[in-house]
Amino acid sequence: MTHATQIFISRCGHATQFALKQQNQVVQLGSEFDHIPSLVDSVYLGKVDRVLPDLNLAFINIGESRLAVLSPIKGRDIYAGQWLLVQVTKDPIDDKGAVVSTDIVLSSGYLVYRPLAKTAITLAKSITDKITRQHLKTDLQNLYQKHTLTGTLTARTLSVQANPQELVHHLKALNDIWQYLLHAKQSCPKKPKQLYQAPSPLFCTLAQHPNAQIYINDNSLGETIAIFLQQWLINSPSIIYDPSIWQNEQLDKIIATTLDKKVPLPSGGYLLIEYTQAMTVIDVNTGSMVADRAGDAIYQANVQAVKEIAHQLRLRNISGLIVVDLIDMKNPKHKTQLLDEFKKVLADDPAQTAIGSINEFGLLTLTRQRQENSLVRQLCQSCPTCDGTGYVQNPQAVTLALIKQLLTLSPKSDPISITAHPTVIRFLQSQEQDTVTSISQNLTRQIILNSDPNLHFEQFIIK
Repeated sequence: MTHATQIFISRCGHATQFALKQQNQVVQLGSEFDHIPSLVDSVYLGKVDRVLPDLNLAFINIGESRLAVLSPIKGRDIYAGQWLLVQVTKDPIDDKGAVVSTDIVLSSGYLVYRPLAKTAITLAKSITDKITRQHLKTDLQNLYQKHTLTGTLTARTLSVQANPQELVHHLKALNDIWQYLLHAKQSCPKKPKQLYQAPSPLFCTLAQHPNAQIYINDNSLGETIAIFLQQWLINSPSIIYDPSIWQNEQLDKIIATTLDKKVPLPSGGYLLIEYTQAMTVIDVNTGSMVADRAGDAIYQANVQAVKEIAHQLRLRNISGLIVVDLIDMKNPKHKTQLLDEFKKVLADDPAQTAIGSINEFGLLTLTRQRQENSLVRQLCQSCPTCDGTGYVQNPQAVTLALIKQLLTLSPKSDPISITAHPTVIRFLQSQEQDTVTSISQNLTRQIILNSDPNLHFEQFIIK
């Protein structure tokens, strides 16, 4: 019998990749590299380096290579030299340090504990059954009082599958971590350093799916996973060793497809996903769709689009601000129905999402909670040719800059050597040959053209 939830894990060299499959569809992908571990959710003893009130932030020395950023700080007593417990909420990116928070959040597959927040018991919004909510809240209140806890305790969606013994087990583990952090802050030497390393995204995924069937190609990692699961789960799932499971599931092909910007839709349309530093933009295109663009066909195409967008957000782990440019719908009823459909398909996403309305231009904005780096951030880097802009100057522009520099030269007896990318040299020889000849005659100097494929497209050398 095929399990409803399966987790496939591949260990290759110093890299670990995993895929979560639910109802025969891959819904989550992750790649981890030993030399660049994620810092997200790890807790540090940090020292305030400097405070910038006008920017509403402070820089914190956490012992890493770059200072971390704490924001907002308005209305808080933050000062240089102060020692703080901080938790990483966003990994360092490029030349920017990690983003940290003083609101410590400790989580397991069943519970989320915020020891510094106000005292409260809350339940995940996805737990909708009133009787289940009441029973679960009563159980947690009893546990809360028995262990004399402070802070906010939240039951996650999976907590409805846990028995009281398992909830006690998780609550005690989270409280033990918090007590250790408090003790370490007071007793350890005053030096910025990591006090608690959070489980990696792989281990978090394993803990959040206690009923999953696990397949792995590496026995050593399998033993480590088994020990981890025994710490968090009373009834640990079985682990099946299969050296070819990753290849058999064609997961490398799925990863390569997921990195593509273009996502086809059944209607003949497609999504175009663009990443920027500030937001992710998803454009819904009609493509080859030839149905009646004035009727229900547009609405149905948008329904297909939002279903696929919900899948892609989780699969690619896209977070932050997301703007969707839908195919324009004239019928207000269709807009309302589409929003309802979008909320419905997003309900299964473990990350919190907030959806706005569709404005007059057909734009829909939403936000998605950041959990770890996106798949693109895990596996890609800025293009060294275009430096991440997505484009380079065309041959005309590069040639124009080259010719302008030639015109600044003085007449001499020695020749001029021009070395450039082959495409630029070909353009000079075909489209600007008369210009090169004219400059050569005016300077009474021979001009020699040299191709070098190793040069950047926009780079040229004149000697």
